Amino acid sequence: MLLSLSIKDLVLIDTLHLSVGPGLSVLTGETGAGKSILLDALGLALGMRGDVSLIRQGAEQAVVCAEFCIKDAPQVAQLLREHGLTDEDQSPVSTLVFRRILSRSGSSAGTSTGRSRAFMNDQMVSVGLLRLLGDVLLEIHGQFDRLLEPASYRMVLDEFAKAESLQETVRQNFHAWQQALTQWQEAETHLTALRQNEHFLKHQLEELKKLSPRAGEEETLLQERNDLAHIGKLSEAVQDSASHLQGHFQAPSVESALHAATKSLQRLQGQGSGKVDAAIGALERALTEVVEAKAQIQDMADQLADQPRRLQEIDERLYALRAAARKYGVTGGELGALQQKWVDQLASLDQANDLLAAQAQTAAAARAAYHEVASDLHRCRVDAAQILEQAVMAELPTLMLPQAHFRVHVAELPEAQWGEAGLDRIDFMVAMNKGQDFCSLSKSASGGELARFMLALKVALTDRSAIPTIIFDEIDTGVGGAVAAAIGERLAKLSAHVQVLAITHSPQLAAYAKTHFLVFKEDQGTVMRTSVCSLDPEASQDELARMLSGAEITAEARAAAQRLRSALN
Repeated sequence: MLLSLSIKDLVLIDTLHLSVGPGLSVLTGETGAGKSILLDALGLALGMRGDVSLIRQGAEQAVVCAEFCIKDAPQVAQLLREHGLTDEDQSPVSTLVFRRILSRSGSSAGTSTGRSRAFMNDQMVSVGLLRLLGDVLLEIHGQFDRLLEPASYRMVLDEFAKAESLQETVRQNFHAWQQALTQWQEAETHLTALRQNEHFLKHQLEELKKLSPRAGEEETLLQERNDLAHIGKLSEAVQDSASHLQGHFQAPSVESALHAATKSLQRLQGQGSGKVDAAIGALERALTEVVEAKAQIQDMADQLADQPRRLQEIDERLYALRAAARKYGVTGGELGALQQKWVDQLASLDQANDLLAAQAQTAAAARAAYHEVASDLHRCRVDAAQILEQAVMAELPTLMLPQAHFRVHVAELPEAQWGEAGLDRIDFMVAMNKGQDFCSLSKSASGGELARFMLALKVALTDRSAIPTIIFDEIDTGVGGAVAAAIGERLAKLSAHVQVLAITHSPQLAAYAKTHFLVFKEDQGTVMRTSVCSLDPEASQDELARMLSGAEITAEARAAAQRLRSALN
């Protein structure tokens, strides 16, 4: 509930403090007195866009404070916790003060936006948070209210149905369905791409399989090729060594010489105090080593004889690897990984088929889950629509619309238009007179009729809405006399459940007020100032008389105002 509104240096207001109580409060005054300034101030406090043109001429900044009682507002308490303004272990906050400061400093040439700061219980917050909390504390309605726009009909019906939990489930299931659809579509796109490339991949993979690249193969081949660069010198040394061991021309080989020397000494074996035997042993060992060296040299010679062919093989292999790398846009060392990638892609065709089937089943299950809860919401709306029709119809005669009929049309949309709000299109239909066809409320009623229908809706929603304060901005425009009195009576009824403030030019409506505020202008010499005062019963009756008669309050007007008051007591 709104407790107070304080304004400083806003438009024509110098300083103003307005204390507001429960029940129905009305604000009256001459046209142009500044009643709309109060709404602008309240909107500014609750996060509307700031404009330097709102700052009073000669002042550097405007300040607006709006204080609310939030004892019975659990949604507000939850929002405060979510945004770190209160802790779980803190005592509950009973009041909330919105403060907005709009400064000229910070505005650039050619723009109307100044510097704006927002506070909540003296903690600096974002303007967006002001707006978020303001939306759950207060509603402002005018003659052509957004409540009467077709886009708002579903919101009104859902509020009346009190199906918040079901609505949230529908929203979650819709997003789960859309996510499953997206995953299914992505799997289908991936599979299509794989199928389109299947033949090409198989051809390329066959080429790489024939080449059989191995990890690190190019580096190994390059090292081996570098080693073979010294093949000439090595071959020459091996040949020289072999020729020395074999002997030159007619000279005996080392092997033959050692064998002959050993044979000569063997005839004297056992003589010479053992020295002959030692010599024979040494010759035999030398012969063995020479035979081994000769075999190793021959093995090297055999290998070196094959090296030119091996060098050619290495060059051919390197050429093949590098040609394939250029063709597929990778390095030689990446060919093996590329081959494995293609193997995996072809293998993933079967997996992709299985995945696509699984994603299709998941999407179908998600759609079914969404449709089930959305159908529950549809039935809930249909049931609530019938009750809302009856509640509104019960209000229309008292609002001087005895021939009008109201209907809530709940129609299922085609699947392409299903959304997080469910399956339905909601329309409020009216027939203003007997025999008239039903058509959408927004297209069929006059301004005064629309205002009364809107009020009937608000009265019907009284015990379903969590908004504690409602402001009606000239809801009586276009009506008068008995109709205005009927609107006043309905506002008074509504104010038994929620706090109601009404800006009005109708004395019949103002007569129902529990609290009467007068908005007026004062001439302060060089400037005009807007002020507001709370009227006592006698002053309120004088204001009703002025509203009935005009500038000059006549005896007849006073008597009529007294009759208005008496009729309500």
